[in-house]
Amino acid sequence: MPRRLLSAAALFGLAVAGSSVAAGDDKESLFWQSIQGSRDVLDYQDYLSQFPNGTFAVLARNRVGELQGKRAAAPEPPHPNVAVDATDREMVAGRKVAVRAEPDAKAKAVATLDEGQSIQVIGKVRGENWMVVTRKGLASGYVVADALEDPAAYGSRVAKVEAERQRAEAEAAAAEAARVQADVAAAEAARAQAEAARQAAARAPVFTAQPQAVFSITAAPVQGAPSQPLPAGTEQMRALEAYINSRR
Repeated sequence: MPRRLLSAAALFGLAVAGSSVAAGDDKESLFWQSIQGSRDVLDYQDYLSQFPNGTFAVLARNRVGELQGKRAAAPEPPHPNVAVDATDREMVAGRKVAVRAEPDAKAKAVATLDEGQSIQVIGKVRGENWMVVTRKGLASGYVVADALEDPAAYGSRVAKVEAERQRAEAEAAAAEAARVQADVAAAEAARAQAEAARQAAARAPVFTAQPQAVFSITAAPVQGAPSQPLPAGTEQMRALEAYINSRR
């Protein structure tokens, strides 16, 4: 039979048997009387889920701590008008976030959690995205739930982000090294090309232009025409032609 039904049966038995509970005690008192001697932690967690701000809430949390092998701190109760489902777990702030006096983004900030800071979560506001938190030296307050992460999940996420950052830095460094190497290679190639051109120019023969001989041989005069000098080289051409003909 479910535990909650057992508790209800116990309450019914107490009422029928005419227990010593004083007249006027309410359902909460009957529930507490039915479990106050229990050694089962789930009984006290059931009580806290139904009466998170109840008269015996601090005692119930202490009993939960005792039965779990650690004594629970007795945090100040949350806002009395807020229904809270009790829990008890350590979480980590996934980002910088305010701890507020009430579960309202406009409520007064009573403290600030830095990213990576641990905090004890003692409840969740029923039907709302707010957690009830506490720690040594800090009164109970409210933190928006999506700002808190499981410690293991937070550690994994941070490690992944750090690995990605290191990978990006390594890629950027490699790209810069490749660029510098390419610039050095280009400069070396240009220097080698300039040196080769200089050496080629040093080995090239130097040609000096010889002055062309000027002849002033006068051609045989033509009857009726004034004598004119032959163009420069005409006699040499005639002599060369006569030589070639003589060799045939």
